[in-house]
Amino acid sequence: SMTLYPARNRPNSELAIIPNTLFLGTTPRLRRLVLEDYTISNDSPLLANLTYLELSSSAYRDPQKKISLAELLSVLENTPLLRVLKLTSIIRSVPEDTLHTLHEVNLLHLKHLRIIHGGSICNDFLGLVNIPSSATLYISCNSTSALTNILSKLRVIVNTASVDYMDLELGRQ
Repeated sequence: SMTLYPARNRPNSELAIIPNTLFLGTTPRLRRLVLEDYTISNDSPLLANLTYLELSSSAYRDPQKKISLAELLSVLENTPLLRVLKLTSIIRSVPEDTLHTLHEVNLLHLKHLRIIHGGSICNDFLGLVNIPSSATLYISCNSTSALTNILSKLRVIVNTASVDYMDLELGRQ
């Protein structure tokens, strides 16, 4: 298990990147990774055996402290054993005209998904990940504008089998 939090007095407002050479690039026993205001490259050897990944940004409105949806999907593609995924305000908004260029990612072993984000980002993310219908979901979105789209994506998941737990929390836009 490894948890990294930024130094609070760090002057740089961008996400720090975990180097691929950390631990000489080998971490066969690393299963759990929690990063706040850090990101990881999609080809990092740290991803291979992860079963738990939590990414968050402390700067909710600062796009420099977020990663693109494409970067996140690429990271997720390289975590084949992932069972728990928690995302909090880490994804940058995606221009509508670029969504079609992104490809779906299958998270075959996912048991728990927790995403706390803006409505359009929840919508975009849910449209690009395939998760087992048995997964436990916690989705908290702060926008009502994407409600219909989010619910239609969830309906596909829920209709294929029962979901143990779902909490869809929508605040005011």
